[in-house]
Formats: sequence, structure tokens, C-alpha cells
Amino acid sequence: MAGVLEPVPSPFTPLDEHRRRGRSSGRVLVLNATYEPINVCTVRRAVVLMIDVSGSMRGEKTRIAAATVAALGAELAGHELSVVAFWRDAAVVHPMGPVASGGRLLDALLSIPAKGLTNVNFALATGLAELARARAQRRCGILLSDAVHNAGPDPRDLAARFPTLHVLAETDGEHDAELAAELARLGRGRLAPVRTHRDVAPALNRMLGG
Repeated sequence: MAGVLEPVPSPFTPLDEHRRRGRSSGRVLVLNATYEPINVCTVRRAVVLMIDVSGSMRGEKTRIAAATVAALGAELAGHELSVVAFWRDAAVVHPMGPVASGGRLLDALLSIPAKGLTNVNFALATGLAELARARAQRRCGILLSDAVHNAGPDPRDLAARFPTLHVLAETDGEHDAELAAELARLGRGRLAPVRTHRDVAPALNRMLGG
């Protein structure tokens, strides 16, 4: 049944036992971690990265995820970052805070037993909750997905609630270009198709450079 969390191995632990309202109901998981306090004066930007891990995380999909995490880690040194992995449910791989090791984040992503369904609505809801925890005033979301939304409510309304929502649209396989473009438009962000990992860094430069 969509929205019912299946067990996820360590290093994740339950964060929220209650179900969210609506068909996107699910339980969010969060990675165990402690972080040094943020110097509020130096934090200028907060980004939540929502990575689609539905289906299999292998081949070019893994390389695209790795390139995205690495590029954001370099770009956001001294800023705030949250990483959310999603399929029909969601896992907070890195809670909003200082940037963590890209290698550790990728290892955590690959440890998630992802399933076939894709709930973009729940990903956006979890991303908004993470942005609400940020200290920086300049906030945005980045959705990395093929946008083949096949579980949960329509995600368009939640896209419009982001201060800015950029979309990295994976086009190396089945994808929904129309929905990806609509989410970026509603989120007042930019759309960047990515077919290989080499497309990621230039796309992020355009998104975060403005």
C-alpha cells in the first residue's frame, strides 16, 4: 500500500511516527547525526536536494546522483544543505545543516531499499519541512527526478509553495518532461534536462548562480 514505510536498515531511525494527511501518507526517516552549531552571520543560502531513488540506483542514475551531491557539497561549503531521498516514501539522508561528506551521503542513498513507485508530492512536502528548519533567508529546493509521478496526490500545488524550486530532469530513460517543466515553472525556478552525470555541474551553476 502506498505510503506505508518498509524497514530501512541502519543508519536510519524513525523521525515521525504519525501519518501525514492525504494519500501521500508515509513516515519520514532521518539519518543519525550531530552537527556543529552554524554561525548565522555566515549562512547565506539553504538548499534542500530531493533525489528520486525509485527503481534501481545503478549505472548512470548513480553517477548523476553522485555528481549532484558532490557539486552541491562544493558549492554550499559554509551554507546549509538538506538531502531527501524519495520513492513512494521519503528519507531525510542529511537534515538541514552544515554540508556533510559527499561520500557519506552517497553511501546512505545507496543503502535505501527503493521501490518502483514515485511520489513526487511526498518528496516536495518533506523538502518544504526541511526548508522550514533553515536559518538562511535565501532558500530553494532542487528536485532530481525523471518526474514520472505515479503515487500520491498531484505535486503541482506543493511546487508553488517553494520560494524557488529548480528541477534537474533525468532524461536517460522514461521521463515526464511536461510535469518536470510545470514544477519548475510553478516553483519559479529553472529546468535543466540531465542525460548523463556530465550535465549536472553546468546545470547547477546556472541554477545557483543567479
